[in-house]
Amino acid sequence: MRAIYGICVVWAVFVAEVSGNVTCLQNMANRTAIAPDTLSLLELTLPDIPKNLTVPSERASFLLAHFWDAMDFGDTLRSRNRAFVEQNFVNFISLFPHANSMALAPAVRTLVNRAEKDPVAYHILTELTKKYLYEYDSPMRDEDYFILFLSEITESAILNEYDKERFTYLLNVVKKNRSGTRVADFTYLTREGKQMTLYDTSAEKLLLIFYDPDCRHCIEVMEDLNNNALLKQLVKDKKLTVAALYADEDRTAWNRTKNELPVDWIVGFDLDNILEKELFVLPDMPAIYLLDNNKTVIIKEASLRRLCEILGDSVS
Repeated sequence: MRAIYGICVVWAVFVAEVSGNVTCLQNMANRTAIAPDTLSLLELTLPDIPKNLTVPSERASFLLAHFWDAMDFGDTLRSRNRAFVEQNFVNFISLFPHANSMALAPAVRTLVNRAEKDPVAYHILTELTKKYLYEYDSPMRDEDYFILFLSEITESAILNEYDKERFTYLLNVVKKNRSGTRVADFTYLTREGKQMTLYDTSAEKLLLIFYDPDCRHCIEVMEDLNNNALLKQLVKDKKLTVAALYADEDRTAWNRTKNELPVDWIVGFDLDNILEKELFVLPDMPAIYLLDNNKTVIIKEASLRRLCEILGDSVS
């Protein structure tokens, strides 16, 4: 995602401000505003942060609150330029982890309300929100941030009925099985022929993998998981249980492949019509959840890198 290069600019600017180097900040912002030859490369000039704000999180919160002050969404030359809006949107959300959590919702509301000046610009913003905060391959993916935007977008009078329904559906989807909530229970059949429920599956930590036996990417990811030294050791020490679940209808495909998965994993076939009931919505496979011993979600749709970070911290 090309626009992510702007994160470095915003964070450098923020660090300069935190250090009190206002001159450095203004020079950098000015260079950003005039150096590029095309509008699509321009970035908004950030406001001066009051000198009495000395705590980094307070300074980041101030930047978020005033990030779009220099942007007039009625100026369609800018607001309808996707590359311009994309770059500044990425810069904006890159500040979220560094600001006070209470500052996020008001900052999002300000942006969404301002974008309502122009339906075309508003559509660009909503699609960028989905691209960066929801799509699986985005390094900035964050469903909590996405919910902040969706909560505002779904209340907007500017959307047509189709788009409002689409974003309302997305809001319902991302609220399912969120981190910190108890995961939905279901019944499955093990490859040994035993019926089990997820809640009755005993584990100190449970790595739940939804996969498709005919999905080559699923097999590759599961091979990586099985070959990971940290995960293998945790499974051996019984600190982690891995359960691979096929949540579709092709029992023949599951029977054909179930014994190809590691012998120390639980391998199951969904008996509760998970997809039809939308207990889980699985737009990408494999979908990986890490659960604690109470089946509370620690990570939803995790990457191997993030899993290793979390699990490594838990045993260090």
